[in-house]
Amino acid sequence: SSLPGDLVEDILSRVSAIPLVRLRETSKQWNAKLKSGSFAKMHAAHAPKEESLMITLINHKVCLVKINLHAPSVKVAPHALYL
Repeated sequence: SSLPGDLVEDILSRVSAIPLVRLRETSKQWNAKLKSGSFAKMHAAHAPKEESLMITLINHKVCLVKINLHAPSVKVAPHALYL
């Protein structure tokens, strides 16, 4: 690649985690970069700071769940949808 290594690392640190798994197979250089501790710290710094929303099944009810990994907590929305 003609891009400087720091620029590639900065760009990759802004990509969400799921596509990064696929990018590890792109090249040995990218695989090594994605496995490095410095990249993990940079990726965590660019991670969203707000809560993530998930839909899950709890006791046969579809629930909206808010997950915050920065201040570990899980909150289930008060109204469940029944199947």
